[in-house]
Amino acid sequence: MAPVVGMSIKFKSVAEDQQIYSGNLKYDLWEIELGYKGKQVKTTYATIKGEFKEPDLDHVINSMFTNAIMYQRYKNDLSGALFAFKRSGVTPKDVKRMIEGAKLGYDALVQLFGENYKLYEKYYHDMRPIKGLIKMNDMLQKLEELASLAKQDS
Repeated sequence: MAPVVGMSIKFKSVAEDQQIYSGNLKYDLWEIELGYKGKQVKTTYATIKGEFKEPDLDHVINSMFTNAIMYQRYKNDLSGALFAFKRSGVTPKDVKRMIEGAKLGYDALVQLFGENYKLYEKYYHDMRPIKGLIKMNDMLQKLEELASLAKQDS
């Protein structure tokens, strides 16, 4: 993977074979430290057991944006979240834990990107269905352009 300009990632495995939600899926849990423009945030990142030998920045950030959008959508609507995920066999307790986990990603992104977070989230939300996994170098370059335009407009 090419390094992402202006962004850094450090990680360590903190648990393997975790059962985070009900069902048969097991997860690997990683402690992640992200850096961007002099800001540092720490959070956790769960992946399906064995999915990655080590997490990469593109997958981590894409996952965090997906979780942040999910958190904002369901933070005050547990029944809506339970309905949305009912086919996966999750329980109300699982949904509550899932939303709490998604909040960690949301908080980390807001801390990391600051005042530009909403702009970045909108770009991610608009582009994800078109491009699938968004490469962070492409995203950060476009986001810098959007942030610059937003400052010019204000």
